[in-house]
Amino acid sequence: MNQRSNPDAGPEQDEQAAQAEAMRQLRDELATAPVGDVVAQAAAHLATFAYVRLGIPPEQYQRFRDLDAARVLIDAFGGLIGAVRGHLGQDEGRLHEALADLRMTYAQASSASAGPAPAERPTPAQPAQPARDEPNVHRPSGLWVPGQD
Repeated sequence: MNQRSNPDAGPEQDEQAAQAEAMRQLRDELATAPVGDVVAQAAAHLATFAYVRLGIPPEQYQRFRDLDAARVLIDAFGGLIGAVRGHLGQDEGRLHEALADLRMTYAQASSASAGPAPAERPTPAQPAQPARDEPNVHRPSGLWVPGQD
């Protein structure tokens, strides 16, 4: 005969108690996990979602392809691992490689959807030289270069 600590507790209360215990165990695990592992896991989730928004692999995720959303996720991923550089332990190298791969995949995907190849596009007029009192400011091209965040 199954005895309960509370004879008035029904199946719903037993389920709630089990869920509460599972949540307590999860909190304990998270509280004792190495912080580098927690950050690496969060970064891995961002990378996974970025691939989904890139539509990779196409047979599975093409319907979710959204290059603007992918760029936000890739930027967030890069910002996260850049902010904790030197503190991720053995996973850090792999995360930086994953970021470089994501950026390359994004560049390929965005150039493929941009239209004709650069040789086929009309060349724009050269911009005017900056005025002498305007500082020579580096204006990013929007192209990621691995290793330059």
